[in-house]
This record gives sequence, structure tokens and C-alpha cells, in this order.
Amino acid sequence: MLYILFKTFYKKKGYLQTQIMRKLYHLIVLVLIVCAGFWFWNSSYRTQLTDYFQDTESFTQGIQQLFSKDNQIAEIVKEEQLVQVDTNTAFYYNQLSAEEQMVYQEILTGINQRQNRIGVEALSNEALSNVLEYVLNDHPEFFWLSGNSTIWSNQSDTRKDIELEYTIAIDQIDGIKAEIDSSIDHYMASWSSEAGEYDKVKAVYDYVILNTDYNLQAENNQNIQSVFLTQQSVCAGYAKAIQYMLQKAGVFCTYVSGTINSSGEYHAWNLVSINGAYYYVDATWGDPTFLQNEASEDNKDTISYDYLCFTTSELLRTHTPKLPQILPDCASNEYDYYRLHGWFYSEYIESAIVETLSNDVENGVSESYLKFTTAESYSEAYTRLFTDNVVYIPAKIKAEQTGSDTYGCTYWSNEEFYIIKILW
Repeated sequence: MLYILFKTFYKKKGYLQTQIMRKLYHLIVLVLIVCAGFWFWNSSYRTQLTDYFQDTESFTQGIQQLFSKDNQIAEIVKEEQLVQVDTNTAFYYNQLSAEEQMVYQEILTGINQRQNRIGVEALSNEALSNVLEYVLNDHPEFFWLSGNSTIWSNQSDTRKDIELEYTIAIDQIDGIKAEIDSSIDHYMASWSSEAGEYDKVKAVYDYVILNTDYNLQAENNQNIQSVFLTQQSVCAGYAKAIQYMLQKAGVFCTYVSGTINSSGEYHAWNLVSINGAYYYVDATWGDPTFLQNEASEDNKDTISYDYLCFTTSELLRTHTPKLPQILPDCASNEYDYYRLHGWFYSEYIESAIVETLSNDVENGVSESYLKFTTAESYSEAYTRLFTDNVVYIPAKIKAEQTGSDTYGCTYWSNEEFYIIKILW
């Protein structure tokens, strides 16, 4: 009897051991499946799977396409077929390592060939995205690309594929580009043959501002189509339009991005070179439709030249460039608009300022401008003119001219750039 009980117990114990082993085995398999699924879902295939399997009826076809050799690997352009980069104009290309420059050329060649999936030498995903951004920063003419991309890692450690997002059909690109170039060429044909680099920069600044309204809802507002075709854009469109026109005019100009100090919002502007010296240009901030967020009959033809050819020290009071852009120091004020017109002051000398403003009024000038080189001289001028009412001296001359019993003026100031504007 004891033997029978022991034998039964032994069998039950063996049975329990077998059950435990089976459950442990199943648990291990389940963990491996979950881990594999998590890895797979977070790989570069995830986005592609979403695209392929939106239509459940094409499941089998999607699987075949996803893992087919032809779909997975884009051909890398041979080195002798690569587009050569003009290092005099490709500002961002010059900031890359030799390895990154090779990838830049591969991407540039693929875009010129209207490929949407380009094989490149392997970089980290972050570095590859940065190279694509630099290509687009140097080339505003690629208006058909959104800037978004998908990076594919292949079995080889020496290459990757980058898939670009097109915003328009490939067969429409040439027609749109021809329309854009036609309007630009017509405008540039009116320029004097004697026009220098500054003249061209100012002409382009004027053209973009006068022909564009700032509109956050503008179509294609991240590329030049918005400026040249629909005349409504935002800062990216303004800056790329300026860059595209000046590049066509043979003047160095590049695209700069960053943030606004007061708000932290994204912003874009330009860096130009005039007779060997660098200056910043911000056509968006020079447009009254941006400053007032609406166009009106009173201000639509008004241009602010505060943001034409300004310096790094002035820029940093209001803008913060995005890293890792390496930007030159813009130290020259030779082509500052106010200096060119004799409205530039290193200090506040009251007698000279009053004489200048009085002469403006006597000569029928409707607007007077004063720009100071330091915050101290600007502050002193502002206080003396408008708090201590020194401005009443030329204002009284204006009243006598018009036979008015009252006198005064309207004024604005740009305290970051130390500028005072007076409307008589």
C-alpha cells in the first residue's frame, strides 16, 4: 500500500515538473516574440509598413514589395557622375566633413535627377538628416521637396537609402520653374547695367517685400512658389526667394534659420556678401504686412530698411541662429541703409540734430530718420526729443509753413537697432 502511494506521488510530481517546464518554455518564446516585434516596429520599416498595409487587400503584395531587393536598395551614383558643387556659393557644403560632402553630392545628384529614393554612403541618421538640410539650405530652387525624409538602413554597413517627400508631381516641376524664372528675369531685365552688389541686394529686398504679403496660411509657404506664384508667404518663403533671386543675379546669398529671442519662435532670414563683407538681411521683418499682420492701402507700399544690411551685434539683440550653423561675423556697417543716407550718428549732439531736422522740414521732407551707434546715444536722443520736447523746435517750423496754430509730430522707434523715425 505504501509503495502504491509513493508511486502515485512520484508520478504526480513528475507531471507537475513537466507542466512547469512547458509553461516556462512558452513564457520564454512569448518574451522573444514581443522583443522581436518591438524591435521590428521601431525599425525603419515601421513607416513603410503603415504605407504598404493601409489597404488590407494588398497585404501579400505589400510583403513582397517590402522585402524585395529592388525596393530595398537604391543604386548609389558613381563618383564620376556626381554633380560638382560650386564651393563659392554652397555655404553649407563648406561646413561639412569630406565624408559628409560626398553624401551631399550624392543627394544633390539624386535630386537633380528627380529621384525620390537615393542611395548614399552610410552616416548616422542624425548626420544624414543634417546633410539633407544643408543641401536644401544651399538650393532654394528645389521647391518641390518638403524637407521630410525616410532613412532606410540596409544589410550593408556602408550604405543607406534616403527617401524624399515630393510636394508636386515630377512632370509639373519644369513648368512651374519656367513660370517662376520668367517673372524674375523680366524684373531683372529692368536693372541698370551699372548696378553693383548693394544695388542688387536692395532691389531684390524691395521686390520681395512689395510683391509679398505675410500670411501664415499661405500655400507652399516654405518654398519660393508662395512668393513668386501666389504672392503670400512666411519667413521661410521670403528668405528662400531672396536667396534664389540673388543667386541668379550672381550675388552671394544664403539661407539662415534660428529663433526670435522674445518668443522662441522659428524664423528665417539671409546672409549676403557685398564687396567682400558680410551683412544680414531680413525681408520678413522689413515688410509692414508682417509687422501689422495685415495689408492695408496705407502701408502696403511702405518698406522698413531697418533690416537691410545689418550687423551681427544687431542681429543677436533680436535673433538667435540655429546651431551648428557656422556664421561669419558681420561687423561692417558700410552698407547700412541709414548710414548711406547720412542718418547715422555716433553720439547725440543736440544742435546738430535740431539743425538736421529743421532742414528736413524746411525742405519739405515728410519723414526724418536718426540711427545711433550706441544704446546710450539713442536713449539720450529719445529722451531729449520726446520727453523734453526738443522735437517741437522743427515741428513749430512745420506749423508755421502750413499756417497751423498747433504743432507736433508722429514718431516711431526701434529700440533694438537704435533707430528713431519722425513723421512731420
